[in-house]
Amino acid sequence: MADKGHDHGVDYAHSDSGSENHNDQPSLPSFFERPTGENDSDVGHAHLDMDFINSMDPYDYSDSEHGEGSDTDTDPERVAGAHAGLGSKNDIDPCTDSRSENDTGPDTEVDSECVDHAHADPGSINEKKDLHADSDSENNEGPDPDSGSKGDEGDENEKGDEDKDEDSDDEDEEEDEDEDEDEDEEDVDPWRILPFNPEFLCGWATTVRKRLDNNTEHIECTEVLDPISGSFNAVFPLVFVDGVRWALKVPLAAASEGFDDAATHSLNIEVQTLLLLKRETTIPVPKVHQFGDGFDNSLDYPFILTDFVDGVPLHEVWFDNAAPSDLLESRRMNALEDLAKIMVQLGKFTFSQGGAPIFDSDGQISDVGPVRNQDIARYLAQTESDETVWCELGPFADAKSHLLALLDHRDPPQDPFGNGVYKLLRLFIEWLPELEGYDDKKFVLAHPDFDIQNILVTDEGRVSGVIDWEGVALVPACVGNLSLPSFLIRNWDPTAYVYDPDGPAEVNERENTPEELRRFRSAYSGMVEKLVDPMGTGSPQWTRRSLVLGSIRIAADHLISTHGIVRAVFNEMKKSTEKPLVVDGEELYLYELACDLSKGDVDESTLEMVRESFLHLCNTAQ
Repeated sequence: MADKGHDHGVDYAHSDSGSENHNDQPSLPSFFERPTGENDSDVGHAHLDMDFINSMDPYDYSDSEHGEGSDTDTDPERVAGAHAGLGSKNDIDPCTDSRSENDTGPDTEVDSECVDHAHADPGSINEKKDLHADSDSENNEGPDPDSGSKGDEGDENEKGDEDKDEDSDDEDEEEDEDEDEDEDEEDVDPWRILPFNPEFLCGWATTVRKRLDNNTEHIECTEVLDPISGSFNAVFPLVFVDGVRWALKVPLAAASEGFDDAATHSLNIEVQTLLLLKRETTIPVPKVHQFGDGFDNSLDYPFILTDFVDGVPLHEVWFDNAAPSDLLESRRMNALEDLAKIMVQLGKFTFSQGGAPIFDSDGQISDVGPVRNQDIARYLAQTESDETVWCELGPFADAKSHLLALLDHRDPPQDPFGNGVYKLLRLFIEWLPELEGYDDKKFVLAHPDFDIQNILVTDEGRVSGVIDWEGVALVPACVGNLSLPSFLIRNWDPTAYVYDPDGPAEVNERENTPEELRRFRSAYSGMVEKLVDPMGTGSPQWTRRSLVLGSIRIAADHLISTHGIVRAVFNEMKKSTEKPLVVDGEELYLYELACDLSKGDVDESTLEMVRESFLHLCNTAQ
C-alpha cells in the first residue's frame, strides 16, 4: 500500500511540534489544524433514574472493565460507571438511612504513552495480559505494505478442510451462536472491529521505521503481540527483528463512532504533552515516533506510535504478597519515592487558568481551552446506546468554578436525602477557599488518572513509565500534581474500596488495610515535603489535604461515588472535630442534615459548625 502521506512524524532535534505539515515531515500540526469531523454534541444536564442507580451492586465487578477475576486494582466506575456509590457494601436505600449513623467512615473494615503491559487508556483493562509471556501468535513477516490487504477475516480465520460434513458445519454454527450470546459478557477482540490485521501492521510498521531511520537495510517488524484492550483504546506491541519494540495505540470507538473534532483535539494534546514532558522533564514517558489524528493517513485510522515501555504494572509488585515483607516494603517505598520525584516536576507547568492545554508552534503551552470530560451521568441515563458520552468543561478562571463545574453538569437528585447530599458536597467545595494558603488562581499540569494501573515499575519497584496521559489538563493546584496518588486514598470511596477483614483472601490480597494506607500516605507526604523544601522545613499541605480534597473532587465528578464519599467525609468530620457535632443537645446525623439542607431548613449556627468541622478535617485527616 502506498503511503498516504498524512501521518505526523516527530523531530526531536528541532522540536517544531506545532508547525503545519501533511507530508510525513518531522513536525507536529498546530492545535487547530485537524480534519473536519462531526460537530460536538450539545451536552446539557442529565437526569438519572435513581431507582436504577440504587439497584446497582457497587461490588459487582463482573460487568466492569476488569473482567471477571481480574486482579487489576483500580476503580472501574471512574471510566465506565460500573457501580453505584451508595456507601459501603451493606448499605441499603440511603433515604432510610438505617445504617448511616453506625457507619465508621473510611476506616470501616469492609505514540501515545499507553505502550506497555498493563493498560491502554484511562480506564482499567478488560483482561490483563502479560506481555512478557510468549505470544501465541505466529511470527508474521508481513507483506509489502504497498500490496498487502488490511485484513480479510475470511482468509485469515479459515480453518480445516473445505469438505467438512454437515454435522461439523452445524456444530460450528452452534458454537458461533454460543459465542454471540456471550459476546456482551466478554472482552471485544480488537481484531474484529479494527480495519487491519497483524500482517498489515507488520508491513506498515516496517515501512514507518525505515522511513524514520533513513535506513535501507533489512529492518523488519516480525510480530504483533496480543493487543491490550481497555475501555477506550487498544495497544498493539510491535516487535522488530533487531529486538526493538514499539507500541501502536488506537481508539476503539473510532471504528463505529468516527473521530470528531473533540477526539482529534484530545489526541493532539496527548501527543504534545508527551513531547513536552520528554523534552523538559525526566518523567518516564514513551517517545512518540508518529501519530495520525484522523482517518486520512497511512493506517486509515487514528493512532499514536511510540516506543514500548518496559516494566510491569505497579499493582503486580505492590501486591506481591509472596515476597518477604521487608522486600515488599522496600519495593513499595521505592515506587512512592519515584512517584513523588515525578509529580513534583509537573509544578513547573503552572498557569492562571484551568482546562485543556493548547500548544503553540514551539510546542509550549500558550493558551487554555475546554477540557474533554467523560459524562457519566448522561452515559448512565441513555437507554438505547452504550456509547461513551463526553462533555466539554471550562476553561476556568478560578479553582472553585472548576470543581463546581464537575458537579453542576448533572441534575441534582430529586429525593430529599440525595438532594441534600448534593447540596452538602457543593458547600464543601464553596468552603475550600477558606483554607490557609489556598490559591484560587493557580492551576498546574496534572496526570488525568494518577492511579496504580497507570504506573509501570521494575522488579525492584522503581518507576519505569507513567502512562495514559489522555485527558491531561491544567487543574487547580489544590488537587494537582502534589496530590496523593489515587490508590492511596481509595478507602475514602466505598464504591472502590472492598477490603473486608472477614472477607475472602482473593479480595483482600489486592487491597491495603486502612492502617497501611495511612502509613503510605504519611510516607508519600514526607517524600514530597523534602523535594518541595530541601531543608525539610516546608509543609506539603496540599499533599496532606488531598486526602479530603481529592475525594471531594471524585465525588463531584462521579455521581455514583458521591453518596459514599460524602458519607465517609462526614463520618470523619464527626471523629476528628474538636467540638462534637451536636444540635439542640443531640448528635447531628448525615440523614438529618441532608434532608434539612434539601428543604432549606438549616440554621446558620449549624452550618457554621459543619463548616468548621470540614475545614478542620481538611487540615488534620491522615
